[in-house]
Amino acid sequence: MNYFRSLTQSVTRTFAVVSLIALTIISCSKNEAELELPPPTITAYSNITPLVLTDIDITGTNFGTTVADVKVYFNNNVEGIVKSVTSTSITVTIPAEAYTGTVRVKVKTKEVTGAIIQVWAVCGIIPGTTSVRFCQRILA
Repeated sequence: MNYFRSLTQSVTRTFAVVSLIALTIISCSKNEAELELPPPTITAYSNITPLVLTDIDITGTNFGTTVADVKVYFNNNVEGIVKSVTSTSITVTIPAEAYTGTVRVKVKTKEVTGAIIQVWAVCGIIPGTTSVRFCQRILA
């Protein structure tokens, strides 16, 4: 009889330990997407008067480290080409279709809209010279 009582107590303890381990593993294995991510912030741009098809650096916080998770939009809907990302910096190429306007950064599902930048483009060559003329791109 003592043998069965000892065996029952041993099985009960083993079940309790296994259950605790399973609950710990399940509660710690949340997908990163399920975790609450802080929203990104924008604190500065490397250039607030860039040319189209050039790179700018956006400084801030909570950008992550995965290029595929980050989108940068000019004028709220023209997507730039994100080249590199650190938690505090994004390097992005300004698309040819961009105009002067705000910059919006989206990291996964969180986003922030930053200050206005003045986007410029080469408009032509100054007659009688080899100098180029620049024009601010403004959406009319």
